[in-house]
Amino acid sequence: MKIIIKVVFALLFVTVMLFSVAPRYASATAGALVTQINAIDVGLSATYAGDIITVIGTTVTDIKTPLVLNIDSNITVNWQAAYNGTISPASSSMITINGSGEFNIIGAGSINNAGTGNTLNIAGAGTTVNISDGGSV
Repeated sequence: MKIIIKVVFALLFVTVMLFSVAPRYASATAGALVTQINAIDVGLSATYAGDIITVIGTTVTDIKTPLVLNIDSNITVNWQAAYNGTISPASSSMITINGSGEFNIIGAGSINNAGTGNTLNIAGAGTTVNISDGGSV
């Protein structure tokens, strides 16, 4: 019985450690994507109606961990947050977009990296990225 308890605690510890050091991944469905964006607790606030997600945040700063968004083809993300940080090395990105959905940086939305890494990495085949209405990268 003691061995089983030790194994359970060891597995729990490994699971917690993996999630605490891994990049922040967000999954494909609108509800799951919103839940995971809100869970990263850096000042972003995401809501959704149907398949349209709106992300807001006022001057989210000092971001040092990459955000990876997996956006399905039926999902649109409207980014209206000011998202700033320092991502390094050059092989890293502030935000990586996977999938084949649509990512719009609009209004007061901005993504700025003061480090040597990429600001935005569009890794998904078929991903559409639009920057308009005052949005900036």
